[in-house]
Amino acid sequence: SSDELDQAFNRKSVLQRMAIVAAGPAVNLVFAVLAYCKHKNLLNKLTKRFNKKHVKIPSYILKKYSQKTGISSKNILSYLQKIDYNLGIKEKRSLKLFLQLSKNKGL
Repeated sequence: SSDELDQAFNRKSVLQRMAIVAAGPAVNLVFAVLAYCKHKNLLNKLTKRFNKKHVKIPSYILKKYSQKTGISSKNILSYLQKIDYNLGIKEKRSLKLFLQLSKNKGL
């Protein structure tokens, strides 16, 4: 109907379209700030868990993947220090099932 056409995005002025497009990221940013403020302690604990382990990788493996990917050895180690390898019961079951299924499929 003509009423719906008047409200269509492509019929809005450029300024109105810019405001509509900018509103999405702006609302996401506001939501992120509010969520962070409400759950700051929980997020800090989660971040600390990621930083708790020291990664030891043989230098020849590190050099190989550094050359293969073009990423410096220092950056690879920095990234790997952020990964948490602790597996809970559910994760262990899922991994076991995955390995069984992949073995059955001949992978």
